[in-house]
Formats: sequence, structure tokens, C-alpha cells
Amino acid sequence: MGSVGGGAGLDAGSWADGVGARERLASVVAALPGAGEPRDGQARMAELVEGALRTGRPVAVQAGTGTGKSLGYLVPAISSGRTVVVVVSSILLQDQLATKDLPFLEAHHPVPFRWAVVKGRSNYLCLAACDDVRAELARRGGRDAGQDALFAGGDDEGADLPGGLDDGVDAAELERLLAFAEVTGDGDRASLALEPDPRAWAALSVSQGECPGAQSCPQGEACFAERARRRAGDAQVVVVNAHLYGADVALEGKVLPVHDVVIVDEAHDVEDALVGALSVTVDRIRLLQVRKAFGRLLTRSEVPRRLAQAADRLQEALAVTSDEVLAETRSARLVEGPRPHARLVAALVGASAAVEAAVADLRRQRGRVSSPLIQTRFDRALNLAGAVQEGLQVALDVPEGRVCWIERSRDVASLRIAETHIGALLRDRVWTDDRVGVLTSATLPEVTARRLGLPGDCDWEDVGSPFPYRESLLYVARHLPEPNRPAWRDAATDETLRLVEAAGGHALCLFTTTAGMHAAAAAARARLDGVAVLCQGEAPKARLVERFRDDPSSVLFATASFWQGIDVPGRALSLVVIDKLPFPVPTDPLVQARHEEVGEDRAFALVDLPQTAVRLGQAVGRLVRSSTDRGVVAVLDRRLATRSYRRDVLAHVPPLRRTVDPDEVVRYLQALTGPTPSTASP
Repeated sequence: MGSVGGGAGLDAGSWADGVGARERLASVVAALPGAGEPRDGQARMAELVEGALRTGRPVAVQAGTGTGKSLGYLVPAISSGRTVVVVVSSILLQDQLATKDLPFLEAHHPVPFRWAVVKGRSNYLCLAACDDVRAELARRGGRDAGQDALFAGGDDEGADLPGGLDDGVDAAELERLLAFAEVTGDGDRASLALEPDPRAWAALSVSQGECPGAQSCPQGEACFAERARRRAGDAQVVVVNAHLYGADVALEGKVLPVHDVVIVDEAHDVEDALVGALSVTVDRIRLLQVRKAFGRLLTRSEVPRRLAQAADRLQEALAVTSDEVLAETRSARLVEGPRPHARLVAALVGASAAVEAAVADLRRQRGRVSSPLIQTRFDRALNLAGAVQEGLQVALDVPEGRVCWIERSRDVASLRIAETHIGALLRDRVWTDDRVGVLTSATLPEVTARRLGLPGDCDWEDVGSPFPYRESLLYVARHLPEPNRPAWRDAATDETLRLVEAAGGHALCLFTTTAGMHAAAAAARARLDGVAVLCQGEAPKARLVERFRDDPSSVLFATASFWQGIDVPGRALSLVVIDKLPFPVPTDPLVQARHEEVGEDRAFALVDLPQTAVRLGQAVGRLVRSSTDRGVVAVLDRRLATRSYRRDVLAHVPPLRRTVDPDEVVRYLQALTGPTPSTASP
């Protein structure tokens, strides 16, 4: 919740000076470094947003890469004097707004305004937790000062404080963060020069659910999160991520300041982000978090042991139920919720009883405590347990209109319960009569506005992009077999390697399955000489992208998380290969629920095609990231050239020049990239 000052925002009606959005945008853009010039798409977007703010009629704007969306909506929003919340789905865009666009506008927009960036509580140091850890460190001061780690000591005889640190938390890292707490103005994790150790940061921060609130905390007045929230309350423009906005929706407006306008940037992504924020998760991990919190406080109680047993029983029941349901339906979805699955219900009931007993025990013990510091620790544990108990109750009585499924990740099985009617919820809680909605994205199907619950009179317009897309190629390999034919995989791999060879590397290869990615990467390593092959999973994402950017002859093989959000402009990327159209998986529980919501006869048109168009458009958008970028996007799925729905998909793909001629593509790549490496014999 960091903020930057400026004058107070004006009241609605700030257009009284007669200056329109185009003129105001032109004056702002003229102040950009290098004397920027207004772009037609950006100016049109500013007019559309201005119109929405004047009339109260919502608008959705598809604005291609290079349009300058941020200034396109911020300039008229600031001019309106209305209180605005900007919702984004990525940290990258949030950081861009906070470090670049808003400070620039603060200096150059003719209307003074205040702005703030709001983050969740866990992004800030908790001063009460800092006091807690300082006391723990002081209590253990007699130990060897050179030790690498601190060990949980809540069961020490005669301890003044219950133990509060996990095994292996680095003492030096804790001291570094405590020193930061003494000098920082905002307590924001992003203000640190170095990324903190996650376990040390967790010891010094709290989640939204754990915090007892400013009124109940001895550090409530000085609290970094509360101070930032107060600053946000004075701001005209507030930037949040979709997860935090989802928390505000869930708590019916109790997280964020009252606001008149909601601008959703990267709107193609926000539905899934809000569904995630509003979902309930029940699993072993959350029960063990409660056990850990209680174990620090009730060192002579049987409650932590019972919680651990309940966690193990829940994990086993979820795993067994998941296997049974998958064998029967090939889907992870529990169509009727847990109710028909006796073993799972028994485990949920047992977990609920264990948490309830823990809460009762903790409340009794809290009544004997006089220290505000220890009381706050008790309150954090009680809040955490309350959130887990609430989730268990939802699981035992799944509300109508929610989808329920079991998610497996390595050795953890989780019960997930999510809203399916997200549009109806947003219509009731967000798009009120006096609040204006603006959606924008580089890829924005018209149906997105309906799925996000905006009124039916929402306007939609595509303002284009200033980039020279027609100088690059969109190639559809129409000569390959259908993707469901056995011969397609080998043919697609051969086509991929032929294109990578012609490009001399310079390639990002995107796959719809992990198996397909690994098969193609293995073939590339066996058959391509002089090309560095990078594969998702072999290094952290940021490191892979860095290596890919630094070595223009490399080729990167990746799946879902690389289809959007990575930016490699310039000669480092001349080729993007997409193996198949990214249709949603029909057995995905949320996809099934969305199909049911709109009816199976309309599901393909209203659910599957828009999602496919968005994902493909985002993947194609990886190629041209600046006005000088050139290259080829190759789609190895002939359906994009042969099926009747191709026009609906291509409508949301950047307008590259299209071809189905493989020889034309090879000639183009060879001319673009120069000499190429050789291909070894298969």
C-alpha cells in the first residue's frame, strides 16, 4: 500500500475547463522522454474511457501491444476527478504503474491527484510479529551467537514467552529484516534491496486472515499495512492486484476504500484470478498451519497432536476419494460435493472438531494472559483457526452454485470449492448503479464483459496497435495431419525443428502439454547442432528467460505459464512455434461448471472459443514487442486454417500477414536471421 503525494483529487465534473481527452493526452504525451507523439489507438481509447466516465455506461477496449493502454485510461480517469481503482493481474504491470506511469503523470498531468498501490498484508512487515521475534531472540541470547539457525523453543521450562520460530530460520536474516523495520518508511517487501528468505519473512509478517485488526493490536496505530491503507483512503487512483480485489468483493467492500470507477487492465486474465481469490481450499497444509500456531502457545496441550492426526486422516481421505472419482468419471470434480463420500465427510467432521477444540482451549488460555504482546499472538492464532474452520464448514455444506473438486499436487491433495457464477457476484457487489466499469486488454473477446457481470449495454471497441504486424508472418501448417491423428506428433516435431533450424535458434516453442514439450526438446537436443536447448522445469522461469535473452541462438521449450507475460524484444526472438490451439481441457472442473452455466449447446461458442482466442492471442503477442521486431508465428494445428470457427479465433490474434506455405516461411526466416546451424541426422 505504498503511495505518492500530490494535490487532492477534484470532484466529478473536472471537465468544466472544456479540455477533452485527446487534447489532455497530447499535452501529457508531449512531455514523455524523446518528445512522444500521441498514437491514434491511444487517443481513441482515452476518448472511450472519457465517454464512459461522463455517461456512466461501461466500456471494454481491446488495445494491442504498443497502444500505451496505461496512459490511455489514466489520463481521462485523473481528469474526471472520480475515485478510481485499477485492477491488474500481474506484478509486472503493478510495478510499471507504480514506478513509471503514475510518477510521470503526477509530474505532468495538469490535474493534481494522489495515488497509491495497495497490496495484501503479507507483503508488509507486521510490527507486532517483529516485537514477538525480538523478544524471542533476546530470550535466547545466551546461545552461541554464531549459530546459523534458531530452533523452536516454546516448550522450554520457565519460558517467559511461548516459542515463535520454526526450525532452521536464519538468525542473521531475521536481524537484517528487523533492522529494515527500524528504518523503512513503508515496511514493504518490495522496498528491500535483496529478496528475503521466505521463512524469515513469514515469521515477521501475517496474512489478512491472521491479523486481529488495528483495534485489537498494540501496534495498530503504527502498523505499516494500516498506515498504507489510510493513505490509500486519501488517494484518487488506487492500484491493486486481482487477488486483493477478490478479497474486497468477498468481504463486501471492507478491504479497499470506497471508489466510483473500476478499471480492469489485463481483463482477459481477471476472471480466473478472481475465481481463485474467492475460492475455498481445505487440505492437510492448512490444518498443520493451525497446529504450528497452537503448538507455539499450548505447549502442554494434546490439541496439536489431535490436529496433526486430523490432518493425516484428511490427506488420506482426499487421496482415496480422488482416485475413486477419477476412475469413475475421469474428472476431479465432486458433482454433489463431499456428501456422497462417507470417508471424506468423516475426515472433514473430524478436522472441524479438532479445530473447534483447539479454539476453545486457546480461548481459555488467552484469558489468563495479561501481556498485550502475547495476547496478540493468541489472537493471530485464533483468526487463522477461524478461517480454516470456516473453510471446513463450507466443505461440509457446499453452497449452491459452487463447483467442488480435488486437486493433486505432488504429495498433497486439496479440496477446492469455487464460485461458478462470478459474473452474478460481481454484478451484485461491484457494478452498482453509481460505479463505472472499464475493461481493457491486448486480447479481449466481447464475451469477457458478460462473464465479468457488466451490464448488457457495455460498449466494445478494438483500437488496434501501432506496431507493423504485416511485416511478420502468421503461418498455419495446413499440410500436417489433424492433431488427434497418431502421425501428428512426429510430424509436428519435424516441422518445429525445420523452422528452428531456418531461424538459427531465436525461437520460443510453446506446448499445450508437458509430454509434448519434453518430446520436442529431446528431439531438438538429438538433431540440432549449434543451438542451445532450454526447457521449462530445468531452471527457474526468470533464469530461463534471462539465458534465452542473452543467447540469441538458443531455443526455449515451454508450456502454459510462458504463453503470456514474457517479453523478449529484438533479434533474440524471431520465431514463435505453437503446437496446438489451446482449447480448455473438457474434464477441468471449472470448465465443466462453466459449460453447465451457459448450456452445452452454447458452451463451445461462449466458453471454449473465447478462452482459446485469448490464450492464442497472448502467445502470438510474444513475437512483436516493439516497432522493430520481425519474425514468424507458426501454429502447427491445421484447424486454424480449415475449421469454420477460425475467424472467431483469428479476430483476437495480432494481424500478422498470413500464409500456409512452409517454403515461404523458411525463406523468410533464413533471410531474416542469416546463417543457420546444421541439423544432425535423426
